Amino acid sequence: MIEVTFLHGFTQTSSAWDGVIDSLGSGYDYRVPDLPGHGSSDGLGLSTPDGFVAEAVRLSVRASSPLPEARVLVGYSMGGRLALNFCLSEPGHWDAVLL
Repeated sequence: MIEVTFLHGFTQTSSAWDGVIDSLGSGYDYRVPDLPGHGSSDGLGLSTPDGFVAEAVRLSVRASSPLPEARVLVGYSMGGRLALNFCLSEPGHWDAVLL
Protein backbone atom coordinates (compact mmCIF):
# COMPACT_ATOMS: atom_id res chain seq x y z
CA MET A 1 0.00 0.00 0.00
CA ILE A 2 1.16 3.56 -0.67
CA GLU A 3 1.68 5.68 2.44
CA VAL A 4 0.64 9.33 2.08
CA THR A 5 1.47 11.93 4.74
CA PHE A 6 -0.36 15.27 4.61
CA LEU A 7 0.93 18.40 6.39
CA HIS A 8 -1.60 21.22 6.84
CA GLY A 9 -1.10 24.99 6.72
CA PHE A 10 -0.73 27.57 9.47
CA THR A 11 -3.78 28.00 11.75
CA GLN A 12 -5.37 24.88 10.25
CA THR A 13 -5.74 21.29 11.41
CA SER A 14 -5.52 17.87 9.87
CA SER A 15 -9.20 18.15 8.92
CA ALA A 16 -8.15 20.57 6.15
CA TRP A 17 -7.31 17.42 4.16
CA ASP A 18 -10.67 15.64 4.67
CA GLY A 19 -12.03 16.51 1.22
CA VAL A 20 -8.83 15.47 -0.52
CA ILE A 21 -8.72 12.16 1.33
CA ASP A 22 -12.40 11.52 0.57
CA SER A 23 -11.76 12.07 -3.14
CA LEU A 24 -8.71 9.77 -3.19
CA GLY A 25 -10.53 6.86 -1.58
CA SER A 26 -9.37 3.91 0.46
CA GLY A 27 -6.41 2.66 -1.56
CA TYR A 28 -3.81 4.49 0.54
CA ASP A 29 -2.43 4.48 4.08
CA TYR A 30 -3.03 8.07 5.22
CA ARG A 31 -0.94 9.86 7.86
CA VAL A 32 -2.57 13.19 8.75
CA PRO A 33 -1.15 14.69 11.95
CA ASP A 34 -2.19 17.90 13.65
CA LEU A 35 1.06 19.86 13.65
CA PRO A 36 2.33 21.14 17.03
CA GLY A 37 0.09 23.82 18.51
CA HIS A 38 -2.74 23.04 16.06
CA GLY A 39 -5.90 20.98 16.45
CA SER A 40 -5.64 18.21 19.02
CA SER A 41 -1.83 18.27 19.23
CA ASP A 42 0.13 19.45 22.22
CA GLY A 43 1.28 23.05 21.99
CA LEU A 44 4.90 22.09 22.44
CA GLY A 45 6.25 25.60 22.08
CA LEU A 46 8.30 24.66 19.06
CA SER A 47 9.71 27.72 17.39
CA THR A 48 12.02 26.44 14.67
CA PRO A 49 11.27 24.69 11.38
CA ASP A 50 13.52 21.80 12.42
CA GLY A 51 11.53 21.33 15.62
CA PHE A 52 8.26 21.30 13.70
CA VAL A 53 9.66 18.84 11.16
CA ALA A 54 10.87 16.47 13.85
CA GLU A 55 7.50 16.56 15.62
CA ALA A 56 5.52 16.18 12.38
CA VAL A 57 7.56 13.15 11.47
CA ARG A 58 7.14 11.68 14.94
CA LEU A 59 3.37 12.15 14.70
CA SER A 60 3.04 10.74 11.20
CA VAL A 61 5.60 7.98 10.93
CA ARG A 62 4.84 4.69 12.59
CA ALA A 63 6.16 1.22 12.02
CA SER A 64 4.91 -0.10 8.71
CA SER A 65 4.60 -3.83 8.34
CA PRO A 66 5.02 -4.67 5.61
CA LEU A 67 6.95 -1.68 4.30
CA PRO A 68 4.86 0.59 2.07
CA GLU A 69 5.19 0.35 -1.71
CA ALA A 70 5.98 4.06 -1.71
CA ARG A 71 5.95 7.06 0.61
CA VAL A 72 4.40 10.33 -0.55
CA LEU A 73 4.59 13.64 1.34
CA VAL A 74 2.04 16.39 0.66
CA GLY A 75 2.16 19.85 2.22
CA TYR A 76 0.91 23.37 1.59
CA SER A 77 1.51 26.71 3.24
CA MET A 78 3.40 26.03 6.48
CA GLY A 79 3.09 22.30 5.79
CA GLY A 80 4.78 22.81 2.42
CA ARG A 81 7.71 24.55 4.04
CA LEU A 82 8.00 21.79 6.62
CA ALA A 83 7.83 19.17 3.87
CA LEU A 84 10.61 20.91 1.96
CA ASN A 85 12.77 21.16 5.09
CA PHE A 86 12.22 17.48 5.83
CA CYS A 87 13.15 16.48 2.29
CA LEU A 88 16.35 18.50 2.51
CA SER A 89 17.29 16.99 5.87
CA GLU A 90 16.32 13.39 4.97
CA PRO A 91 16.92 12.93 1.23
CA GLY A 92 15.60 9.68 -0.13
CA HIS A 93 12.97 9.12 2.58
CA TRP A 94 10.07 10.04 0.28
CA ASP A 95 9.35 8.62 -3.16
CA ALA A 96 7.29 11.66 -4.16
CA VAL A 97 6.62 15.11 -2.72
CA LEU A 98 3.78 17.51 -3.57
CA LEU A 99 4.13 21.13 -2.46
